[in-house]
Amino acid sequence: MAQILSPVNLYWAVSAIYLTIISRIFYSSGPHYSGGISYIAFVLLGTAVLWWKNSKKPLMEFELHPAVFLFGLVVLLFGEPLFENDHYRYLWEGKVFLSGLNPYLNSPDSPLLGGLEFSMKSRIGFPQLSSIYPPLALSWFGLGGVLPFAIGLRLLMLLNGLLLFLFFRKIKSRVIPLHLLWLVPLFQKEFIQAVHIDLLAFSFFFYYLMNSGRKLASVGLVLLSIWTKFLGIAAIPFLFFTQEKKMIPLILAVPLSLLAAIYFGVENLENLTGALAFGADWVWNPGFYTLLTRAIGFDSGSARQITFSVYGLFLIILALLILVRLKRHKFQLKPQELDLYFYLIFGGLMFFTPVYNGWYFIWFAVPALLLRLKTGVLYGVFSVFCYLSYGAADSWLPLGEFLTHIWFLLSFSELISKKGYFVDEQDAPPKTQNLAQ
Repeated sequence: MAQILSPVNLYWAVSAIYLTIISRIFYSSGPHYSGGISYIAFVLLGTAVLWWKNSKKPLMEFELHPAVFLFGLVVLLFGEPLFENDHYRYLWEGKVFLSGLNPYLNSPDSPLLGGLEFSMKSRIGFPQLSSIYPPLALSWFGLGGVLPFAIGLRLLMLLNGLLLFLFFRKIKSRVIPLHLLWLVPLFQKEFIQAVHIDLLAFSFFFYYLMNSGRKLASVGLVLLSIWTKFLGIAAIPFLFFTQEKKMIPLILAVPLSLLAAIYFGVENLENLTGALAFGADWVWNPGFYTLLTRAIGFDSGSARQITFSVYGLFLIILALLILVRLKRHKFQLKPQELDLYFYLIFGGLMFFTPVYNGWYFIWFAVPALLLRLKTGVLYGVFSVFCYLSYGAADSWLPLGEFLTHIWFLLSFSELISKKGYFVDEQDAPPKTQNLAQ
């Protein structure tokens, strides 16, 4: 009984119940929502209470009982995606793809797709835009899309729940339990309720991090991640740092296969209306971008160009530092180094570029978990402020953006103060130490 009432089990269950209740109270098919403050307040209160409780009695393990996990998952099935309408597009595009049609060339309002039935088609946001999701993502969505909507959505929720359960089992012994527990509501809301594809894409990426010493497995996992979401491309340069020269042709096949798919699938890049609109227009919970527009006064077009240029410069500087490090160590990478580099790559992407959606947190927060980087994990937790606009006045948005992105800057201070990121494995502290920090 004591195990069932542990902080991990209680928080999982309470969070699932709360998210289900507010998803019903504030339900909207979009595009207008309310209730964002109720979600933000719950996450911040939970984070503070868990932090305080941990200071009194440190949490020594993240042990989520399977029965409690299943209870929370079933409870979430009775709710709806909170502050979302993307799931309508997910299931529609999956159905289009598995029907043998091309969602990259045909947007939801295309006359060519008029004969394809989908009960929620009228709720798809931006119906004039084509798909931005790679083929493996569309196949995954199609598992639900070929079924009646309510059943298909719940199937994807269950599948994401299974992925999350396996992820918890794999990562729990490698991280500080409190840090992982902080992220529970975000995992539930973004990946079980809202069925975002980033969980599947990052699952492949995560197992690549766990198997980075196995070259063939690494290449396969990176390829699967890219074909699920293009952010996996970030791993390609690191695949080359291997003494197995015979692997180089296979490594080259990863980006080439992607380019071939784009060429044969879309015929012309101008047909990618969804990707072009996202890259040119979308702004959500920005960091550096908001400094340029709100504080300095740049127009949106100039600010967007500057943000991508500065992020590119950030990556160049990071690449040079990595090359210096690799040269000193005969171009061999250690797993913990990969965690650090991907935290900086993906965390920097969220900070510098104009879009930080709530579900993007997984790409840098998991490397932060593996680094035991508290401020990096909190950068993920505070992504909840992207929902501040759902109920709060626009004048509050800059505060939410500041409270989100300040954690990325603070993480540099913590990184500098920490020791052991670049030591040899035999000198590094055991991974079971300091789990209650």
